[in-house]
Amino acid sequence: MSANRSKQKPQTIRFVIGLAELFSTPFHQIGDSVVVGDLASIEHHQSSFPGDPTGFEAFVNHIHLEDIFSGLISPIGEEREILLKIGKSIITVWGDRMAGILGERQVLFYLGGQDTVALRFHIDRNDGKSWVDISDSNFLEQEQLKIFRITKSGITLVYGAT
Repeated sequence: MSANRSKQKPQTIRFVIGLAELFSTPFHQIGDSVVVGDLASIEHHQSSFPGDPTGFEAFVNHIHLEDIFSGLISPIGEEREILLKIGKSIITVWGDRMAGILGERQVLFYLGGQDTVALRFHIDRNDGKSWVDISDSNFLEQEQLKIFRITKSGITLVYGAT
């Protein structure tokens, strides 16, 4: 085995493990909130958001995709598209997996960032509160964000290019 190939094998393994963990991470319902990840860690943050379930969800339900892959893929330049495609796939799978606990509720997913590719979501409570003002196209463009809505009928792009 060449030296280059032996260096690539651990990186490939980390990448595959990162993908598997992302797609299989558990969902939990805490009161009116839907959260993803380690329940003990999540519950620790809940007291920081009294009366703000949207803020709580947006805080605990976010990941920086480049961190999951230990910096193997850059969020800047040509590799950014790879992270965006992975993010879109995660949104699709997570949306399907959430269907059982959502009922009639809808979820907003945010994908992107200026110098990162972050994935974040929260329930759309139809109260006018969201993680960002989704009508502020200047901000969304500046932050390079795409917004997706998950309903029991499927996924729709709310903002951003496909």
